[in-house]
Formats: sequence, structure tokens, C-alpha cells
Amino acid sequence: MKDKQKTQMSEKEEKEWGMDEKMDEKTQEKQIGKRWEEKWSRDPLSSIIWAGILIWAGVFYLVWNMGFLEDVNLPGNAGPWSYVITGAGLLLLAEVLIRLTMPAYSGPIGGSLVLGVLLFGGGLGDITNSDLIWPLIIIVVGLWIIVRGARKQT
Repeated sequence: MKDKQKTQMSEKEEKEWGMDEKMDEKTQEKQIGKRWEEKWSRDPLSSIIWAGILIWAGVFYLVWNMGFLEDVNLPGNAGPWSYVITGAGLLLLAEVLIRLTMPAYSGPIGGSLVLGVLLFGGGLGDITNSDLIWPLIIIVVGLWIIVRGARKQT
């Protein structure tokens, strides 16, 4: 009889534990969702910049495909991707400048800075047909890493 009660108790405990585990998972999922929403509500600048990049790409491709740029003397023989990438890099670099100059929007700039420099330089290298852009980008990123490391040690 006692063995039967022990197995019944353990089955009940297992069911309760299983329910608790499911409740914990749901609670964790809700907390993760809240954290994600809080991040975007606290950092609207990144949302605006990435939306701006998408809008820039769409508008540029629309103008390019409709032939409005045929009469415009654009530098180099680059395709639309080069201009879109250059514009995206400029928008990311603008985000870095805003974060550095406006205390209300201060935040981490490392990823945006590196990505902005890479995109801007890559697009600009295609537009200007210059083989000097990529080595200069690598040098700038290396110097930035050194400066960042030196600032953390002090």
C-alpha cells in the first residue's frame, strides 16, 4: 500500500513539476519578449537608422530602375549596389556621430562604426575605382581597435 502511495505521490509531483517547468518556459519567453521591446523602445535611433537604410535602398533602386539617373553623370561605372552600400555606410556613420554628440542617444558605437566604415569604403571603392580604399579601411579599423583597447586600460 505504501509503495502504491509513493508511486502516486511521485506521479503527482512529476505532473506538478512538469506544469511548473512549462510555466517557467512561458514566463521566460514573456520576459525575453519584453526585453526585446524595451530595447527598441529605449533605442529608437537604431530603428530609425535601419529603416532609413531600407528606405534609401528602395528609393535608389526605384529611381535607378525608372531611368531617372540616365542623364545624371554619376562618378565611375558602378552599379546601383555601390551607391546603396555607400549610402548605408553614411547612415551608419551618421548614427555614430549622433551617439557621440547627443547625450540622449549615447550608446555603444563599435559595431555601427566598423560596419559603417566597411560599407562606406566598399561602396566608395567601387564608385571611384580606387584600389586604395580597402587598405585605408583596414588601417582605420586597426587604429580604432588600438585606441579602444588603450581607452579601456586607463
